[in-house]
Amino acid sequence: MTDKPKISLSIMPTYNCGNRCEYCYLKHPPFGHVHYDATNALPRKIYKRLKELNEKYEIDTVEVYGGDLNAYNLDYLKRIIEAYRCYCKNDRIMIHPTTASTLGFEEKQVNMSINPERMDFLQNVMELKKFPKVGVITVVTNKLMMNPIRDILEWVKPLRGNFTLMPYNNCSPNAPVPYVSNYEYCAFMIRFLEYYLEHKDEYKFKFTNILMLKDCIEGRYSPAMRNNIFIEPSGHFACVDFDINGNEYFRTFKNLEKWENRCKQEDFERAAHCGACEYFNTCMAEHFKAPNQLPWYVYTHGDICNGYKPLVDWAKENLSGLSY
Repeated sequence: MTDKPKISLSIMPTYNCGNRCEYCYLKHPPFGHVHYDATNALPRKIYKRLKELNEKYEIDTVEVYGGDLNAYNLDYLKRIIEAYRCYCKNDRIMIHPTTASTLGFEEKQVNMSINPERMDFLQNVMELKKFPKVGVITVVTNKLMMNPIRDILEWVKPLRGNFTLMPYNNCSPNAPVPYVSNYEYCAFMIRFLEYYLEHKDEYKFKFTNILMLKDCIEGRYSPAMRNNIFIEPSGHFACVDFDINGNEYFRTFKNLEKWENRCKQEDFERAAHCGACEYFNTCMAEHFKAPNQLPWYVYTHGDICNGYKPLVDWAKENLSGLSY
């Protein structure tokens, strides 16, 4: 047992990806232009970061993704996995299931992305039939919301693992890809959840959005930045942040103390701007956005905040007491 605070770790060995999905922020600077280090420097840097992190925190979970890990150097990836498994074996990876198997992952530890915008959409839908125990992550884009809910569920019907619908982090440079407002996301998710609950006996996967919402209304979910830390391709610690145009990026830190200082700043800003809200620290805001970090859409069209309050209210009415 340890009294160190628990933390989840996300490791991104590369931002490089050839898929060029229209909704992805990775195709814009600085992500798509980060130097790809073809030496073994990154694994060595990650060993150092892990040791630093472990001195103060218990690494509870690890997720490894990119970029496209299928195109990343397999030997370096093996070394990175060996490094963090010295501290945590509760891990997941986003890579082809066959490759994941050679790296020591079980099928249930693999995540796959399925979105109609992706070049590999049909391929991944077919792959799901061969690897039904993987996890599937789908981003709620405008194009996705145009599909009937039953059709979306049909794509993942063979799934026996976890299914997650993720909100689209709107990025202005992705225009003319349509913006998805927080209100539209909530409305879509409520319709989707109601349809799923009405027909859930037809599906064998675990819908993680229900688990997250139950954690939220039962007081187990925390939106604080300090719960998750990133290690990005240069080997620095990082957090998700937003520029003055509301665009998402990874802010990097040369040591753990500087990251912790940013977390303290976020705690202060969240309390200052959200402390009087009845949903304070019990909303679904994965990332806090200060008033000067809001995207262009909010200033021209208006929107609710990314705490997704209508969705939380719906969960209180419909998920309280639900066994899932």
